Amino acid sequence: MTLPWFLVLLNLGCGVFFFYVTLFAYKKKDNGGYSVLWVTFFLYSLICLTIGIDNISYVFPTLWKQSAPFLMINTTCYFLLPITWFLFCMNYLGKQEFLTINVLALLLFTPLFLRFFRIISFIDPSLGYSYDQFLTDFNYIYDIMRYGYLYGLPIIGEAYLLKRFLSVSNIFKAQIIFLVAGSSIVLITELIVDSNIFPWFEPLGLDIIISGFLISYGILRYDILQYSPIFRENFFDILNSGLIVLNKNLKIIDVNPIAEKLMNVPLDESFGRHPSEIPSLNPKLQNILESPEKISDQILTLSGDGIRGYSVSAKWIKNKIGTEGAYLVVLTDITNTINLEKQVHDAHIQLIKEKEKRQQNQRYKEFFLSNRDPILIISNNTIIECNPVALEVFSEFCDRIIGMDPTLLSANNQRNIDDITEKFRYYLTLAENDNQVDFSWVFQSGNRIIDAQVRLSHIEYDNQVMIEMSIRENSDIFLQLQNESEKNRYLMSILTEEAHLWNEISKVVHSDSDLINLTLEGLDPIISKATRNLDQASRYCLSDKVDEQ
Repeated sequence: MTLPWFLVLLNLGCGVFFFYVTLFAYKKKDNGGYSVLWVTFFLYSLICLTIGIDNISYVFPTLWKQSAPFLMINTTCYFLLPITWFLFCMNYLGKQEFLTINVLALLLFTPLFLRFFRIISFIDPSLGYSYDQFLTDFNYIYDIMRYGYLYGLPIIGEAYLLKRFLSVSNIFKAQIIFLVAGSSIVLITELIVDSNIFPWFEPLGLDIIISGFLISYGILRYDILQYSPIFRENFFDILNSGLIVLNKNLKIIDVNPIAEKLMNVPLDESFGRHPSEIPSLNPKLQNILESPEKISDQILTLSGDGIRGYSVSAKWIKNKIGTEGAYLVVLTDITNTINLEKQVHDAHIQLIKEKEKRQQNQRYKEFFLSNRDPILIISNNTIIECNPVALEVFSEFCDRIIGMDPTLLSANNQRNIDDITEKFRYYLTLAENDNQVDFSWVFQSGNRIIDAQVRLSHIEYDNQVMIEMSIRENSDIFLQLQNESEKNRYLMSILTEEAHLWNEISKVVHSDSDLINLTLEGLDPIISKATRNLDQASRYCLSDKVDEQ
């Protein structure tokens, strides 16, 4: 078999190029999936170099012969490639449960186990038919496990990538396309070779070269894992929170479906744009996204399908998202919490109001029962309650007063001919409309005529509108005014006499010397009388002040 010399150079050159990509990825091994990706390219580099060195024997058979160590290294790399690819896919998608020592040990032990028994299967100690049958059965099991291992792990990784394809932004979709395409080329090539569909087909490392170049182009063109969706599996499936990712230039690089709904802008239109460049973005949300470093558990209110409240927080993420880092803005729906807090607050206020209302009702009840004036409570033009004084004043009606029309308490003869029943009802209507009404009216209880001043007041009790009718008899008012007038006249007479006495004393003091020599016994009666008048007047004024209180 002869090979063109440029194919050997192509394998060697690609091996060196993939080694360079390995160093490029290794420098970023702390960022997301690069920690596994550099291992994958290192295997690509070894495979191309071993194939290229081994193929020198076909170009220059006299200078170089095939070497078993290179063949073993090449085969081992092919076995390890599905492991690194599977781990890379899990790491890329944030499936941390697969990135454990136990899983890695199991995946590494499987090819060694298969390789060990494969070597045993080539040893023929001529132990008879039973041993040959055992080797046949073992080779069958080995082929099944080998195919499942070589094809199963890459297919599982690709399936997870494709599962996330529809839920990521455009840049992540481009990454996934190059990753799946690069893996599928190696997978399909191995399948063709193992199935022997085309006996003449021999890839000679071209599958690794094409696969490596596709993934390398994805790294250089889209900077795979610079902004990796590695955190999406942990965060972006949250049902009640919107997540928005901004790069260091505050450009939107990813959002989840809830945030997309809150922004009211499709991801394709917002990707790679600054919030100020999106006209339809809510102004409140725009202000928050323009200054994510200033966000500290803010409350954002947005109107859409009703008014909803969101708790907004932001975090700068550097590890596992890229060398430049990014802002992760989280909008958590707290509408239910706000509503519950509002309900608790409203219930507390209502409780305070009810407590105050009970206290007011109790105070009014005490006032109502202890008042010295007759008080009637009227509702719907019917007396529903009265205090003990009212029962005493209208004793003619006894308990029948409850349920009566208040106009029936009126006397037939009023002081004014205009004071008729309809006028009384009109006053009741005014009071019912939250007006205080004062007027004079004449009531009758049996043979007793009650000329009184009436005050109608609007009151509410248990959400029921009622009228308080307070009655004060005019006879009592006239008697009180007469007593006050009598007291004033009596006090004025005392003060007049007092002024006269002190005037006499003043004349004596300022008269001539003969009068000054008047004996003290002559002044004693005048001074004593004046002093008694002052004491009497002061006691009178004091008693009057007590009566007023």
